[in-house]
Amino acid sequence: MPGKPNDMATGRFSPFKDRKTGEQVVDSKKGKKWEIIIELPRRGSKQKRPRKYISFYGSERQAKKEMERLIFEVNTEINRKTIPNDIILDIDSSKITFGEYAETWLQDNEVAMKRNTWESYAGMARSHIIPALGHILLSNMAPLHISRYRQMKLKNGRLDGKEGGLDPGTVNKHIAVISKILEDAASPEKRLIDYNPTMIVKRAKGKSSNKDISQSSYSMSMINCLTIEQLNDLLYRLKVLYSLSRANKEVKDKPETKKTLKWLGFSDKEIASRNALFKLKVTMLYPVVYLAARTGMRRSELLALKWSNIDFQGKIIKVYASSHYGKKREGEESSHYYNTTKEGRPKSYIKITARDVEFLKQFRKEQLKQVMFNKANYKDNGLVFAKNDGTHLRNDTIGKVFTNFARSNGFKITLHGLRHTHCSLLLAAGVPDMFVAKRVGHQNPATTNSTYAHVDKGVGPNLGELFEKLLEENKYFSPEELIDAQQKAESLLDRIGG
Repeated sequence: MPGKPNDMATGRFSPFKDRKTGEQVVDSKKGKKWEIIIELPRRGSKQKRPRKYISFYGSERQAKKEMERLIFEVNTEINRKTIPNDIILDIDSSKITFGEYAETWLQDNEVAMKRNTWESYAGMARSHIIPALGHILLSNMAPLHISRYRQMKLKNGRLDGKEGGLDPGTVNKHIAVISKILEDAASPEKRLIDYNPTMIVKRAKGKSSNKDISQSSYSMSMINCLTIEQLNDLLYRLKVLYSLSRANKEVKDKPETKKTLKWLGFSDKEIASRNALFKLKVTMLYPVVYLAARTGMRRSELLALKWSNIDFQGKIIKVYASSHYGKKREGEESSHYYNTTKEGRPKSYIKITARDVEFLKQFRKEQLKQVMFNKANYKDNGLVFAKNDGTHLRNDTIGKVFTNFARSNGFKITLHGLRHTHCSLLLAAGVPDMFVAKRVGHQNPATTNSTYAHVDKGVGPNLGELFEKLLEENKYFSPEELIDAQQKAESLLDRIGG
């Protein structure tokens, strides 16, 4: 009979007997009692394997199933924490391909990263990056490989068989993932390669539009960003739409209302719908976009924001958490959950303006009307942005609604692009990147403590007021200034976590 494996847990179960009668203990409600014994792996020179004893009530079949579940759970945890005994300490990096290392990197970071972030990285790596670069030896990875990958994806990067390349912003995200993998390989604790070659590779740039300059006083060359004129136009359109929220049937059926909805990108079918003015993009999109554009907050941070986090008197927003919907871990059902901010801790206070305070107070009044209207079914979670019943909005839903509205109104931007826009316009106005970085958050505590330690919440200008002034003055920046500012913003956001 073969011996038990020493490097993994095993188990057995038996009836739990009464010491006096010798009969198996039976509970009238729970059923028969069993003793499950899990034998843990032997460690060091110890002869006896450590054991875990668990009591269980139920049938014999149920007891066996519970034992198998416990063994699987223990072995999964052991595999997660134990270094394999066949690991080679003197790794020959000349034999490791980039694809092999990328897969190892993904597996090592699956638990450490937030689930949504990991799934995004894994999707880009396995669908695009590894098929194109995976065969190259890790030690041979050079800037030329990455620059050719960039050009290939810009020219023809689609997976659906159709012609056309990927958006420059998407390609830059791919390069950022490649950079993270190679940065890890070049880290002092691994030193599999001498340096990270993506550091000297230029990021993809957008192509300037041939659109008549009379239609817009700015070049459309910025990628996933808006000029001040475009941002003002977008906010105005959303404000008009928001003013129609829950308009009565008489207002909705007026010719001028239908004409306005047509101007705002509504289809004839949407206009004819009875619920056209009760949809999310009418009732909620403007407040979300207003705050996203004027603060640079991430979508997940906006959807986790609570009224208790806003100091109206001090004109400050405190960001403590991020809101997500999906599988927090593999095997779990999708659900809503909170996480820390992407930086892993509360970020610096975000200064806002008197106008922002008034806007939020007015929005709160409108929300309280909704609370009273749905009083019986309303679950008050204290959220600033919530569904009509008070429950959490889903990140993907609000993102799709915004993107569809933007496209139907001629704006090529995503909700996350408003964060890029906020940073780019502040940088174009001459704000030092240390202040912009402090406003939108840091990923690396070392960066905060060393480079920006002196930029605390009480130092520097109120960037909310400065941004408001830029919008009010509709300040003109040349296309060259905007492109330069956007590149600085992308670099800054890469450093602090997007």
